[in-house]
Amino acid sequence: MDEKENEALAELREHERKIIRAALPLGRELRAIRDRKLYRKAGYKTFGPYCEEQFEMKLADAKWYIRIAERFDEAKKVADMRDLFVHEQ
Repeated sequence: MDEKENEALAELREHERKIIRAALPLGRELRAIRDRKLYRKAGYKTFGPYCEEQFEMKLADAKWYIRIAERFDEAKKVADMRDLFVHEQ
């Protein structure tokens, strides 16, 4: 890769980091609302209509954000366990 391609790749990676930093908190909050059924307190019977009416977000999109948060949090747990194991030896 030449210097221009390296700069473009670095710019892409920075955009990816920004997306993840924005998606993680959203996914975690949506997961909390879904898992604790907090949408019921707002008068909704299910999570889907709550997302659509409160956030103008389709249920599939909400689930996508939740999956990002779950995968990231699970990967972090694995990395933390690996770190703990390495430091114990």
